Amino acid sequence: MTLTAAAPSGGASVRLLSSNTDVARVPSSLTIAQGQTSGTFTIDTSTVGTRTNVTISAEYAGLQRNATLTVTLPTPRASFTVTSPTKGSGACKMISNSDLDCVLNTSGTDGRIRKWTWTLEAKNTLTEVRETENGEWTPDISTGCGWIEGASSQTDSQGRYVNATFRLKVEDRDGTESSTASRSVKIYVDGRCGFDSDS
Repeated sequence: MTLTAAAPSGGASVRLLSSNTDVARVPSSLTIAQGQTSGTFTIDTSTVGTRTNVTISAEYAGLQRNATLTVTLPTPRASFTVTSPTKGSGACKMISNSDLDCVLNTSGTDGRIRKWTWTLEAKNTLTEVRETENGEWTPDISTGCGWIEGASSQTDSQGRYVNATFRLKVEDRDGTESSTASRSVKIYVDGRCGFDSDS
């Protein structure tokens, strides 16, 4: 808040108003010290469901000045884990040529999410995008073989596998995107999609 002239003896009491106190609350007044032309105050904001504009008004000596404050959603954050009932954490098994037994847990994802973009990459990249009404979605992994056929494979004590990468990016109701979360996963091919089980 800035005055056009220095505050008089005793200071200047400026009345403050918010057009939406449920979203942004201001003190009832601000006192600018004698001889000063400006002062500061704190605005307390609430978490909103979508981007919201609030008018903040200052009144002094019969004059009013308005400013628009835009309250935005918290920055969305993508987070997930990959587990398998047969292979444990960070691994999955092909249970058919079009399905994996991966369980993707997105409970660590934050924000008012409306759009989920998953990618799964081995030899090629598979992408799935879903928009949701309630902000929650955990996909069933249905892949086909095109993304993994021809990839380099290795063998360990659990069998033949291909290294793959899961990625997740989310977008909130205001169109703000998160950074991409990634997980490296072993996909045990179990003799499917053109791979031998053990060689």
